[in-house]
Amino acid sequence: MKTYRAVVRGESGVELVQRVREPIPPSSVRIQIKRTGLCRTDCRAAQGLIPTPANVTLGHEASGIIIEVGAWAVGHNQVGNHVAIWPHMGCEECDQCRTDRQCQAVQLGVDRDGTFADEIVVPSANVHWVPKEMSFERAAYFEPLVAALGAIVRGVNDRDTMHVHGSGRIAELTRRALHRAAHPLVAVDADPKWCVVPSPSVEIVEALMTKAPNTTFVLKLASRGSNFDREAYAHTGARFVTAMYGSKSLALRMLKDPEFDVDDLFDASLPLSALLARLLASDSERTKAFFNPELPG
Repeated sequence: MKTYRAVVRGESGVELVQRVREPIPPSSVRIQIKRTGLCRTDCRAAQGLIPTPANVTLGHEASGIIIEVGAWAVGHNQVGNHVAIWPHMGCEECDQCRTDRQCQAVQLGVDRDGTFADEIVVPSANVHWVPKEMSFERAAYFEPLVAALGAIVRGVNDRDTMHVHGSGRIAELTRRALHRAAHPLVAVDADPKWCVVPSPSVEIVEALMTKAPNTTFVLKLASRGSNFDREAYAHTGARFVTAMYGSKSLALRMLKDPEFDVDDLFDASLPLSALLARLLASDSERTKAFFNPELPG
């Protein structure tokens, strides 16, 4: 009986446990996890701030190598391929899913078993090939980069002036993604056309409005558990749009381009056992924490 390790949210809290390997569905692939990243959604799920099924494996940002392919998942999915994992999938019940326009109601690490493990089984549609020369950290940055590109909302045109508020890792990634997509970044005092707020609050919007009264605010809400109360902003008079996810194909092209520099945003990889303490703190580090299941510990 084949088993593997997984970090789960159990009845007694977050635990590193052994799980039994199950057969894969015919349209799925099994992936050996090489790197998996930590984000605020993972911390919220671990702390019970986001509801999850009992004993669900946490985690949703990851890369790895395909080690098994289901009978219907052939084609581009081959054993040995290096892949980035897209962690959102459809519920298969709503009108969008019935018309082949999948919703994104189901998320790895929240609604079903995620990536804080030695391996994972996901639908073949959720894996994206990456070249073998790409680092696993860079490939695991796929979902965060797609989230950063979500700032290019409907109505944003090439060369529109944009300001990204904040000094943390998410804000810096968003700046680099927008700059790479040919949007000039300006100081907020210059009254940019768009002001991206990765961690929105009424107080932040009110402060920025005094400096840039003609801006439209882009509120980043890709992370599960990020709520937006429109009524709370009504008195500010601000114009705003909400952003979720951007282009996956553009994110992959960026990651494949060695001139797109993000590696300095990565921290040294840690073993899975180091996750337990990190999940119970807020993810506020200036660099992305990655975990490598192959490291001892």
